[in-house]
Amino acid sequence: MGCSSSKGNLVRVDLPEATSPDDVDFSLNEPLLLRLVSACNMPSMDLTSESDVYAIVSLTPKDAKKPSATHKWPVRWDATNPLWDSCRLFSAPNPIKGSDKIDLRFLDCDDNPNPLDGDDLIGTASCSVAQLPVGKQVTLPIGLSASANRYTSDTGAASCVVMRESATMAPPRKTIYIVRHGESVWNKAQNDKDVVAMLSDVDHPLNEMGRAQAEGLRGALAAAVASGAPVPAATAVAAPAAASTPEQLAAAGIVEDARSAGLDTSKAVPAWLANLDLPAPTAAALRAAVEAVAEVAPEVDARAPSVVEPAAVEPAISPVSSMTDEAQRLLRAELIMCSPLTRAIETCLIGLQPLLLPAHPVEGGSAAETGSSGRHGVLLNPNLREKRNFGGKDSSGKWVGSAIQSGVHAELTKLYADTPSVAESLKKVPLELSYVQNQWWLGSKESEKHVAERIGELLAQVRFAPQRSIVLVGHSHYFRELLRHFRSDQCVALDASGFPIEPKDLDAKKLSNAGIARVELDFEASEVTPVREFQLLFQTELIK
Repeated sequence: MGCSSSKGNLVRVDLPEATSPDDVDFSLNEPLLLRLVSACNMPSMDLTSESDVYAIVSLTPKDAKKPSATHKWPVRWDATNPLWDSCRLFSAPNPIKGSDKIDLRFLDCDDNPNPLDGDDLIGTASCSVAQLPVGKQVTLPIGLSASANRYTSDTGAASCVVMRESATMAPPRKTIYIVRHGESVWNKAQNDKDVVAMLSDVDHPLNEMGRAQAEGLRGALAAAVASGAPVPAATAVAAPAAASTPEQLAAAGIVEDARSAGLDTSKAVPAWLANLDLPAPTAAALRAAVEAVAEVAPEVDARAPSVVEPAAVEPAISPVSSMTDEAQRLLRAELIMCSPLTRAIETCLIGLQPLLLPAHPVEGGSAAETGSSGRHGVLLNPNLREKRNFGGKDSSGKWVGSAIQSGVHAELTKLYADTPSVAESLKKVPLELSYVQNQWWLGSKESEKHVAERIGELLAQVRFAPQRSIVLVGHSHYFRELLRHFRSDQCVALDASGFPIEPKDLDAKKLSNAGIARVELDFEASEVTPVREFQLLFQTELIK
């Protein structure tokens, strides 16, 4: 490895050229799939913070003057060691050869760049396709620009890590389940217009109602699976008017799902509910909820004259499957990713407990599907954090690294002060923290452009992951933007009863708290708008 002389504003540091013609004359029989893992020791180009780093990567055939393909990796804010760990697919009109050149440019994003100068160039790296063996991470030195050299420190030389992967390994069609968090302390303060509570802290946890909503999701999932009978998606029972406390609401939701499954809820609590590990207040409210649901069931007077009822309105499009089938499919999800914000993690651990801590392996599930110990972990992914609006302190995090796990565990202890054993059980779920070792949130308003780029980055991670079925736990505005920007014009959208959803409602409304929807992605049909199907599950609604 050697240094060449300065050229323009750059000091280039290149890898040695391959010496054998066979090393560079080969042609790929597929597009180039390039993973940009990370960069390190990036100099600070800003006066009051670290650089806001993004990357532009181009593929240029040998002796060509212009790139055949170019892709962008989005901004990592205040990042000395930015982490992307995501892929881009480079296609070219002609077969890609080993001698084709890969150029990486790292830039510092300025909020208000000089229109004449644009964003500041930090530095560049380059290599040939032949110098990237498939499946092997390669570290490339970054040659810093003349301006960036003025900001270097003793932390070490700047470099980046890249890897070439097989473009045929990732399945082009994916199923994702999007789950919104339950009600948080901030949501309640917003509804009550309590500005002091809204601005007094960041990263608020779930409140009691949010806990009940997450438990309702857990109950719906467990009830649908345990029933052993098809659960028609169109079946819904209104919650009893008497159900007003969080515990009563959670219990009523469980009973509704049991009744939808065809179980007799009028006499006794079904035995299978004992396996749900319900908190004491919810369990205590369960029998009252059973009685309340039974009371609202309409009675048929055998003496009344028969009346010919009008034909029931059938769903315009039949549901893809019963809710039991949907629950079984969800329990076979191979990867769970979650926003690092506390309310999302709590909802994930509580609501997806049948998946995260299964009492028994899923029937037919492989070791990869259930985890080597019958348990899933949760990957915390900053790309799933909520859209940051002006004054949106609730979109800022409190902790990084292992402090996130400690902080969430402390909040679970407080949330389940009445049933400590439940909190201890939830704490057994491992959290994968590799993406959140440094500050992962933005301290100011996030532009629509940057939100769309961040969602696109998440979809790139989903697209090129080996898993076919992935659960994403996050936030209402974020998921609404995902559907708005990446939905196909031919997308079929259904509510939980199998009736069509108007496109305008997908654009204007959001998932109810602790709501869940199944989304089908087809990257083969379109890389730009891969969302092809959307269906609300269980009792989830779209709300304003």
